[in-house]
Amino acid sequence: MIAAPRAKKTSGEVAAAAKCKADLQHQADELEQQHIETLAEMDLEEELDDKAEEHSIVRKLADAYGLDGVDDVEMWSDNNGDISVADADSHQALESDSDEAVAENKVAQK
Repeated sequence: MIAAPRAKKTSGEVAAAAKCKADLQHQADELEQQHIETLAEMDLEEELDDKAEEHSIVRKLADAYGLDGVDDVEMWSDNNGDISVADADSHQALESDSDEAVAENKVAQK
């Protein structure tokens, strides 16, 4: 069986197909940009949630150790995820293991 030859396309059909292809590529590019922006927004929201959680832990520690009336509280975390807070005036530090939220008094070293 012999296949019939393809019908020749006019220049208008070729131009229309090229325009359609360009439009589809443009839509794909826009969707990719939206995807990247959505991922960036999600990453930012996650960072903000982490900071809010860290702040909550610091407030709980400060409240637990009587630092609730202190205006100047310093906070830091090390590479292990341990969070420490200190009254900047008295240099008394509190430390929390981020996994267990266990607190203990500790003298801050500056």
